[in-house]
Amino acid sequence: MTSEGQPALVPRPVDAAIAAEWRAFFAGGGVFSLPAAVEANGRKRRNNAVFLTVLAVLAAATAIVGITLLVTSSGRGLTYVLLVIVLIGTVAAGARILTIRRALNAVRDSPEEYVAVFRDGMRFAGVEFPWTAVVGGLVIDERSVTHSGLKRLTAKIMLAAGHARMEMLIGVQPNTVREYRAQAPGAVRRVFFVSMGSGGPRIPLEYALEDDSVNAFATAVRVSAADADVPIIVSTDPPIMHATIMAIWRGTRPATGKGTE
Repeated sequence: MTSEGQPALVPRPVDAAIAAEWRAFFAGGGVFSLPAAVEANGRKRRNNAVFLTVLAVLAAATAIVGITLLVTSSGRGLTYVLLVIVLIGTVAAGARILTIRRALNAVRDSPEEYVAVFRDGMRFAGVEFPWTAVVGGLVIDERSVTHSGLKRLTAKIMLAAGHARMEMLIGVQPNTVREYRAQAPGAVRRVFFVSMGSGGPRIPLEYALEDDSVNAFATAVRVSAADADVPIIVSTDPPIMHATIMAIWRGTRPATGKGTE
């Protein structure tokens, strides 16, 4: 089943009546299946390529200017310091945008069904995650987060380059993540994170799903997981996010517990 005809659900909190609708849907054998947002993802990948090209040209120009000044001994100490700062900043920005591209490419290489939720688990890019194999998850939703000053400018650049403000992390049982990663196609494997044998996929939602499907997916997955006693936490609070990420990367149940907002 696709998102057609489903209500525009919000990820937090899950209203009892809405949760009951999803439970009835799953109990009847329903599968909430969503395709990848191919056009939106393609636009963001093109934007991302433009940013990478500009940064590469800037880094090369900075290096050439620095070498020229050094060879001709026409530069001053402050000039070299400024050039080094620009070069380091450019390389750091390029590395961050390459990380964003990794997530965008994972959407590109996913099968027609990007994600699906059913009573006993979920699928991502064709890889099935039964709730019995999942220790917990985290939904990071920064769509309403605002910034000021330099952070605001940086956030706008990252957003234009394809940064997903909403994503979902899933942690599987210890020493099993590599088995799941091996099943993933193409670039999807690169969004699987492994730490000491534990971890799971970091699933982009924004620019991966159509805008009107993101909230519905976040609600559906939480209801299904909660019924299996698997905590899927929605938060942008740094301490909660950090504790949850550390737990699922260790392959343990998040200490924040079921129902945390």
